[in-house]
Amino acid sequence: MQMPDPSREAGNFSVRSFLTFVFVGGFATGLHYAIILFTVYALGWSLVYGSTLGFSLSAVVNYLLNVKLTFRSTQSHKNTAPRFFLVAGSGLVLNYGILSILLSLDAHAVIAQILTTIGVLIWNYIVSGLWTFRQQTT
Repeated sequence: MQMPDPSREAGNFSVRSFLTFVFVGGFATGLHYAIILFTVYALGWSLVYGSTLGFSLSAVVNYLLNVKLTFRSTQSHKNTAPRFFLVAGSGLVLNYGILSILLSLDAHAVIAQILTTIGVLIWNYIVSGLWTFRQQTT
């Protein structure tokens, strides 16, 4: 008899999936920064070009790891990839908005960025679980 997967029983939301989501995001951020360092210091690229490449490649890695590890999605990339990148874009807009508001309220820059990051992380996790990687019912 096959044991049920507890992460499937709870839908896309579990302690395991949240911790994996945080780990995957941290890994993607580290990759982004590593690409920046390599392209800027080893290849002599401008920071803007290095960061753009780093962001692009780390976003793809972030997506693929979230498909396989975080949400264990069996959905088509044709459906999930556009949703993932739309959610990522909305997270960028949300990051800008929250950070701008907190800074306009004279919050300390580091505290404002930490609170903003937490807010965007929660947003991305919830929307990814409910929409991007939602399991299709049969």
